[in-house]
Amino acid sequence: MRDTVKSVTEKTDKQKEKDEELQRRKEELEEELERYSRAGIVSPGLLKAARWFSRILWMMMSALVVYLLYSGWGSVSKDQYETAVNRAIEIKKTADEAKDRLDEESSKRQVSEAKLSLTELELDELKHGRPAADRAAGNASDLVARAWGELAYAEHWRGKLKTDSAGDDASANVVELIRQASRAPAAQAIELLGETAEFGRDAVMQGVDQALANPALQAQAARLAVWLGGEDMALSVKAKLGDNPAPELEFALSLLTHAEPTNGSHRAEAWVGYALRAYDVAQEALVRAYKDAPEERKLELLALLAEAAGLKDTVLFKSVATSDRPEAEKIIAVRWMGTRRDTHSRDLLKTLSEGRGALADEAKKALEKLDG
Repeated sequence: MRDTVKSVTEKTDKQKEKDEELQRRKEELEEELERYSRAGIVSPGLLKAARWFSRILWMMMSALVVYLLYSGWGSVSKDQYETAVNRAIEIKKTADEAKDRLDEESSKRQVSEAKLSLTELELDELKHGRPAADRAAGNASDLVARAWGELAYAEHWRGKLKTDSAGDDASANVVELIRQASRAPAAQAIELLGETAEFGRDAVMQGVDQALANPALQAQAARLAVWLGGEDMALSVKAKLGDNPAPELEFALSLLTHAEPTNGSHRAEAWVGYALRAYDVAQEALVRAYKDAPEERKLELLALLAEAAGLKDTVLFKSVATSDRPEAEKIIAVRWMGTRRDTHSRDLLKTLSEGRGALADEAKKALEKLDG
């Protein structure tokens, strides 16, 4: 009896353990289902079906590949293979040739761009270098020619100047002739101003002094002062014109005094009388004026120097030609060296002529002048 009870008890315990195991398995399955649900999988069966479908598909693909290999599908003959290889070689050769052509074209384009850049530089030199130098040189030449003309008129009319006054109203007549000259063409103005010599020196000085007070008459009055005046008239003109006279008046005063301007002017008109005061003298003050002048005045002063300077100022022109000054100034300097037979200038011109651009061309022309 006791053994029977023990056996029943053992069976009951085992059953209880199985029930507990089943309960745990059920809970695990429910947790697994919950994970699948959160992962977007409807059911484990569907997942298993997908796995089996993938395996079957892989087996079918493997079988197909094996079949194709044994059946010879897709195989090529030796001739076809060689043709394909040769075609690939030709394609590669064509690609290499195309690449070489592209590289060659790129190189040519770079050379063309460099040439274009050089051409633009040369055009800029032609636009801002040589034309500017030509204008400055032309203006300086005209200014010097005009100055010599005015000095010639002065010598002519001074020879006709009377020493006695021609009456009490003589100065008024001088003023009237100056007024008429201010309105007349250039040739007639010269004759009108010359007629004042008939009224005598004192009348001319008084008339000039009165006319200088009228801005409309100042230019012709100062011109007459150059022709017929002296030291005392120069002082009168300076006093009337002040520190900032117009270019025409600076020109007249420059010819009257032949001195450097006292007002610090850097206009070429104010310096032409100083530049022409004597032949082949050092132009120290004009050289200093060029160096100290504002940029917009340097070229005209250098051009005036080139019209009047001699070998004593060679150092200046050589330094300008080899400096970083604007092209126009260097061209002026090179042209000047071509008019002076100086050994050192020749050597420098030869060096400059070996370069490129407008300056080199000017240096070659200067050498030809020296050899001519």
